Amino acid sequence: MNVEICEDRTLTLKDTVDLMLSSDFKDRGIAEYLQISIRAEQNRAFIENWKQGKLTFTPCNTLEQSELQLKAMELYKYTLRERLKSVFGVTDEEFDKLVASKL
Repeated sequence: MNVEICEDRTLTLKDTVDLMLSSDFKDRGIAEYLQISIRAEQNRAFIENWKQGKLTFTPCNTLEQSELQLKAMELYKYTLRERLKSVFGVTDEEFDKLVASKL
């Protein structure tokens, strides 16, 4: 999870359920942003563990595939963030505060 979103604890997908179930599309957008952030961070940690030889299993995909997936996730996260900033009419800093206020 990005530090600018939540410094005091590690978020899980369960933390996004209420936002995802909201009738407000803006809340659902924030939930989606949080979910891709969580998943990208998990993938980043997986890749790092793989490179350091710390995995306790043999992945069925290649390291390159996981790295490509992470790049796609980061691009999607960036695109979603920019879209949500436009929807809310806020700056980067204001967006981070807005997201943190929803947790």
